[in-house]
Amino acid sequence: MKGIQIKINGQWLYLPEDFSIDLEQCNPLFNEQGTFSFPFEIPLEPNRHIFKNIADPFSDLRIEDIDKQEMEVWFDGIMLYRGIIEIDEEIEIEDTIPVTFLSGNSDFMSRIEEMNAQDVPLDRDINLGYALTEYHISYTVDDSTLFAYINLPSKKFMVYNANVSDPYPIKPYCNVRICANTDKGKATIMSAYRPYSGVCFYVRYFLDCLFSYLQVVKKQDDLGNYEDMNRLAFFGTKCDYTLSESSRIVSYNDEIENLMYGGEGSEPFSYNETDHYIASRKFQIYLQIRVKPKDKSWYDVSFGLKNGSYRVKDVFATQKNFPNAGVKDIIDSLQTAFGIRFIYDDKQSSVSIIYISDLLKSNDYNVLDDKILSYKVVQSKREKMVLTYGVSDNTAFNYGDYNNSKEYSDYNAILNAGIYANDLTRKIDVKTGNHYKVKVNKETGGDPTLFEVDGFRDYSIGEGEENEQTIAFAPVIVNDVSKGMWWKYVEGNQQAFAVYVDEEFTAEETKQNAVLVFEHFLPPSWFQKVKECYVSFKGEDNYDINETEESPLQTYDPGLVLGIMRGAGNKSGVEYEANYDGEGNSSWSQTVANYSFTSDSCDNYGRFFDYNGTEAGGADQTGRFSLKLVAGKDGYPIDSQYADRGLVSKFLSEYLYFMANKKTVVLTVRMNITQIIGIDFLKRYKIGDFVGFINKVSYTLDVNGVTDATIELYTL
Repeated sequence: MKGIQIKINGQWLYLPEDFSIDLEQCNPLFNEQGTFSFPFEIPLEPNRHIFKNIADPFSDLRIEDIDKQEMEVWFDGIMLYRGIIEIDEEIEIEDTIPVTFLSGNSDFMSRIEEMNAQDVPLDRDINLGYALTEYHISYTVDDSTLFAYINLPSKKFMVYNANVSDPYPIKPYCNVRICANTDKGKATIMSAYRPYSGVCFYVRYFLDCLFSYLQVVKKQDDLGNYEDMNRLAFFGTKCDYTLSESSRIVSYNDEIENLMYGGEGSEPFSYNETDHYIASRKFQIYLQIRVKPKDKSWYDVSFGLKNGSYRVKDVFATQKNFPNAGVKDIIDSLQTAFGIRFIYDDKQSSVSIIYISDLLKSNDYNVLDDKILSYKVVQSKREKMVLTYGVSDNTAFNYGDYNNSKEYSDYNAILNAGIYANDLTRKIDVKTGNHYKVKVNKETGGDPTLFEVDGFRDYSIGEGEENEQTIAFAPVIVNDVSKGMWWKYVEGNQQAFAVYVDEEFTAEETKQNAVLVFEHFLPPSWFQKVKECYVSFKGEDNYDINETEESPLQTYDPGLVLGIMRGAGNKSGVEYEANYDGEGNSSWSQTVANYSFTSDSCDNYGRFFDYNGTEAGGADQTGRFSLKLVAGKDGYPIDSQYADRGLVSKFLSEYLYFMANKKTVVLTVRMNITQIIGIDFLKRYKIGDFVGFINKVSYTLDVNGVTDATIELYTL
């Protein structure tokens, strides 16, 4: 087989003798598209074995029936490219059909264009614990036994396998402490260990599910080179689940063992025979019946938790716990925020996930020793690259009022100066680079507290017309809920962070009537009636069960929000240490105490989160990062060890510098097709006297071979 050949959907096309196709290979480091062709015409009549009667005005075939079909480009018996055809939304069909060929990243982006993250199925069964569906009791009188059970509302009572410590791939998800308001105007803090706690899937797990669903093999995955990438998770409060079809019996003793331990505290939760905590929810079953054995008086018999056993069903997570967001938005945001590149290979149906900063740091290059026929320098107007989260109406983003500001040595110095309701000063912590303002209760003007402002400000580099690159996800914003808080999980002065949820919960205990079913009766003369039978619960996410069947958290949609799970082991955090230096100074210090879900790599006091407890010399920060674009603002001081924790320093500085200072040289080079398809876009090339990254290669392929190639080279 000589010359150019094309195969669509596994079938060879008939091509005229003068057929040619204009192709362009694009570097996926700098372009969204990969290899593609400019539109070309396929003769319709000799290719009806592929396109059927698409041109018949009475045909049922539509454009979408032939769009996105697989296509292969061959030359001299060798397959050069594999991809798909793409057809415009509207075409005129006469003797030919106009199509475009997409391959590499062009094909990959086309496949995920209309896909929602919740369309991506999980790649495994993920057991979240088990729900209690029935409570079984028995009582024996004179060798006769009463069997009964209470139908429990399974949406209320559950043993939850919460995770606040293990990263991916040890666990595919984590759980998050949150805070909200009650109908009494008070704040409530909800532990990650609550039943039906929100399933916050790790980003890396989502990517694995995506590629598995697309049947794409990971050829290379460098994401785990940074530890925090294994802990980067989507924030959500929803626990979407299914119950197993089969059920099993769990004894009271097994319940005690499973339910009393595993919380944030080191001691079991308190309990007695009629109530105890089920994964941080107070849960009570109470049943009282009246019986009269033969020749005896009537008396009451009471049943509590320990008198019975439980029928349970396993609870499994679903894909609806992924954010309700476009897959392309997620991929684009990861590329923009972290300098990640997804390099797709159609031939092998594989993907390589790399950091562009790793490539730009290398000075190695290949030599392209082909004849340069001509070259020209392309000059473009300078542009100002702007990275942004795209939020302008929130003080956490781009709050620009610096007219009344004051610098402090650290966060303790800010606190020691006092927090006053009438204080309008912007307080600048020169240690961490964080800036704070005083917030008051909008109803009363009191209750002054500090909150961070301008933390996720835009970043720009260069001069000229703005080229804005928006990151679709928002970083999670947390509240320090330690101060003045009595909470069963945070004792003493341990520091605790919680993500605010804009929902309202009730402050009163809720009771729910239970359905009692008798399977076997004592003799009627012995049994009078049930005096009392109820199930009650009281938990942090308490809500009016007469208004809704499920917690508002199960329908709350925060959008596309990301955070980093900072827990370590089963306990990790920071605690308050009075007079730590023997000279009357106090400090927050690293300890094994608590977990945190945050967007920064250090707390307000400048203590870096450490996954494994205290380490000599402090925590190693090479694998940790903040979701702030930059930690400090230009022109304002910041301690050197905190300055480089933002995304720009960690992932993007080399790329942004390269794009702001690159020059473009266009070369006409004589090459054969083997040399063209063998170009490694992930490496620099030396072509004549020029060294740089090849951005694009354009050429025409016809029956005689390849024309002279045009190479667009980015060089510094």
